[in-house]
Amino acid sequence: MRAAAFDSSRSTLVLLAGLLLALGWGAPPLDAQSRGTSGIRGRVVASDGTPVPDATVQLRHTRTGRSRVAVTNQEGGFLISVLQPGGPYRVTVQHLGFGEYTLEDLQLAVGEVHVLDIVLQEQAVDVEGLEVTVDRTEVFNPSQVGPATRIDEITIESVPIISRNFMDLAVLSPLVKRTENGGFSIAGQNDRYNQILVDGVSNKDVFGLTAGGVPGGQAGAKIIPIDAVAQYEILVAPFDVRLSGFTGGVMNAVTRTGENEWRIRGSAVHRAEALMGDLSLPTGLVDASGVDRTLLALSVGGPVIRDRAHFFITGEFEERHQPPTGFNLERDPSALIRVSPASAGEAIEAFRSQFGLDPGISGPYRLNQQLANVFGRLDWSLTDRSRLTVRNVFARGENDESPNRSAFEPYEFSSNAVFRTSLNNTTSAQLFTDFGARGSNELTLQVQHSRDQTDPASDWPQVELTLISSEAGSAFRRNVRMGSQFFAQENDLRQTNVRLSDALTLINGGSTYTFGATVAYYDFSHRFLPGAKGDYLFASLADLEANAPIRYQRTVLQPGQSPSADFNVLEWGLYAQNQIDAGEGLTMRFGLRVDVPHVLDRPENNPMVEELFGHRTSQVPSGKPLFSPRWGFNWQSPGKRLRTQVRGGAGMFVGQLPFVWLSNAFHNNGLRSVIEVCEGRVTDDPATGNTAPPFDPSAPAPSCVRGAPRQLRQVVLFDEDFRYPQD
Repeated sequence: MRAAAFDSSRSTLVLLAGLLLALGWGAPPLDAQSRGTSGIRGRVVASDGTPVPDATVQLRHTRTGRSRVAVTNQEGGFLISVLQPGGPYRVTVQHLGFGEYTLEDLQLAVGEVHVLDIVLQEQAVDVEGLEVTVDRTEVFNPSQVGPATRIDEITIESVPIISRNFMDLAVLSPLVKRTENGGFSIAGQNDRYNQILVDGVSNKDVFGLTAGGVPGGQAGAKIIPIDAVAQYEILVAPFDVRLSGFTGGVMNAVTRTGENEWRIRGSAVHRAEALMGDLSLPTGLVDASGVDRTLLALSVGGPVIRDRAHFFITGEFEERHQPPTGFNLERDPSALIRVSPASAGEAIEAFRSQFGLDPGISGPYRLNQQLANVFGRLDWSLTDRSRLTVRNVFARGENDESPNRSAFEPYEFSSNAVFRTSLNNTTSAQLFTDFGARGSNELTLQVQHSRDQTDPASDWPQVELTLISSEAGSAFRRNVRMGSQFFAQENDLRQTNVRLSDALTLINGGSTYTFGATVAYYDFSHRFLPGAKGDYLFASLADLEANAPIRYQRTVLQPGQSPSADFNVLEWGLYAQNQIDAGEGLTMRFGLRVDVPHVLDRPENNPMVEELFGHRTSQVPSGKPLFSPRWGFNWQSPGKRLRTQVRGGAGMFVGQLPFVWLSNAFHNNGLRSVIEVCEGRVTDDPATGNTAPPFDPSAPAPSCVRGAPRQLRQVVLFDEDFRYPQD
């Protein structure tokens, strides 16, 4: 079955070759830049409009001293590719018999190919150079085809962001909406279906545990410090086959580089509870006790070798404290919580005296969150036409997750809380090579190691208790929880991701062709066995005092089975694209991309499920090629006073499967584990149930007191026609 899948994948190479023949050859060149670089192209002509061949065009980054040189062809055209976005750049054009042309303070947006047409004035003798400035607008950009919002360095530094998370700037796009769980919905799509890039390289949470798509987001971790961000763009439907892994949109951050001048920048933030006022609610005032925040940030950048090698390092360290969110006993009205402080105190005292355990705090207490984020970058100009960039991102998050204090679901004491720890380290290297008028190449390698660990606040089984309270003539009924949180009892994720990609741009016969290949290898180890320590339910405080639970359940690992789902995924993709300047202000782009995911491991097949439902538990989406044809255009009217631009396109976009869905298939095949349920008090009639065992804090009870436990098995199936998200 797998061999057939690979045969169908190889057939896509024939389709790509056919696409190249169909794209045609002709038209002036228009270079295609990756989402981490920029470029500049144009023509040099004399005052009478005739081309000026063999003119020297020098582009110099004034802060780093890096220079690039191009020589115009017979038509006066020139092209300089794979440039670092931003600036300022100085453009100098020289040719014997003409006055020197100079353009100062040129800024390049990420992904932009800036068009610069230059007119040289004839001079018989040497004269002082002519300095030119231009009125530049990113709106009229022929290299931009789909809808996009670009945020420059000035905006990033001027817009107040309390969280200091650059991703919050995405809401400046009219097509982005913040979701209730903290993610970003782009063009109405699910917030897990976006792609997150740093300098054009993927940095998203491929496992899919967090809504925002940030690795370690459950612990509050950030991708990179905001001081490392120089530009930020949000792309919606970019008709560019080099981009994949999304059906919503692309969020791309361009990072800062070091310069010839040493720059040190630091900041500190401290917010104490004394500096905050009370929160006014219809039910009364809520004071800010227990809330404080301290943040320290430091950035250092400078030259390693002047004009050739530069580094930039920035770190951000933050510590927060706050009480649990929601309504807390002893602070908020009991009518909102549906539990009185007196009944909660009785439950705590009874639990302590009965079992010698501390169920924790029922009212407000201090939650702690610590974040560390360090970004480092080294840029090295190996030659005049090649540049190496190496980046490393370290992010650590430790977070005391708030127990449930909302008006719904059981009220949780502090012993039922969860402590999350996230560790992420990503190293990437990019080699940019410029072939001059012939094209360019970009080679990228990335290695990412991540761990997300979830620990319960206590190590004994979870206990749920029904409390009946009364206060001021009102009666309440609500369950409370204490002990090891059910889904945190066995929960640990480790992953290693390796990505290799290469994009080759060639200019031949007047057209700009881009060929690319990507390979991604994902190694997952997900330990997940919720309820391994057990879960008890007491129907009243009297039952708790008598140690007579009404229900008990636990998840039991079957013999020979592992608590971890260990599996590997290989994804590869090929693409080809032609970008054409058709003249009269019209730019067109044609491309085709194919992505093929291969799940290298299979869940164990359950014959009983196959017999009953006709589906195999070993079935996973693998080996099916996913095609993404795309076409786009950008037309700009001639003239400089009144300009009109029309852009658009059509295409298919393939998203990435949250690999936690695959993990669920490995965990839930009906063979790995079984949920054992015992119901009925030990004081009940033996004929009424199998009887829940007494609470034992030292270890899960082996079975029911009387009778056999009721057994439940969970099964997750993938349909044979299941495909990755595609829009």
